[in-house]
Amino acid sequence: MSVEERLSKQMKSKLGARAVYLPGTAFDLGDVLRPKGDGFQQMTKLARLGVGFDPEPFQDMSLDFVSSGTKERIFQAGAELPSSAALDLAADASVRYEFGGEFEYVLKTPVLQGAHIENLAEVLEAVQRLPKFNFKEWRIVTEVYVASEFAFVASEKKKSSFEISGKASGIVGFLTAGASLGLKSTRSGSVSILGKGGPVAMSLTKVPKP
Repeated sequence: MSVEERLSKQMKSKLGARAVYLPGTAFDLGDVLRPKGDGFQQMTKLARLGVGFDPEPFQDMSLDFVSSGTKERIFQAGAELPSSAALDLAADASVRYEFGGEFEYVLKTPVLQGAHIENLAEVLEAVQRLPKFNFKEWRIVTEVYVASEFAFVASEKKKSSFEISGKASGIVGFLTAGASLGLKSTRSGSVSILGKGGPVAMSLTKVPKP
């Protein structure tokens, strides 16, 4: 099972939506996509097809995902601490993620804003009346969750690691909210996206052929 598949499984359990992979890939509510390789390609938008929709927001939330084979370790002054509560906020510190297995990940978002198409039935009926729509391949983004900022670290290799260091106050901000401003990182065999915003989850709807 790949990182994307594992992350999507946890995302569906939490939000009922699939993971956007890589997180931050620019998709929006009302986009029309088609599968391409391991991801999706934007074909058009409902607005360009002359189909309007009513977006309805979800309540804001946050995410703190650490995969089962990932160990989170906090250090300060050369010693490992049991939790961030023991940190001296005025001193330097670090947090290390050790990926014990394959396809491990960490995803943290301070603020996650979501929305869905409220009048979906009407939208699907309108799309079914379109003369040129690829009902076999195309999907509509009917739900999307966007993080104002997120931290994402993943590894497909066993025994790799990722470390973030800086002022302890910044480390606490990272651990509690995924904020990464002013922090430095070192990595070994991992992929990282820090301090970026964008979509992290979405739902796609296939339009039934009329």
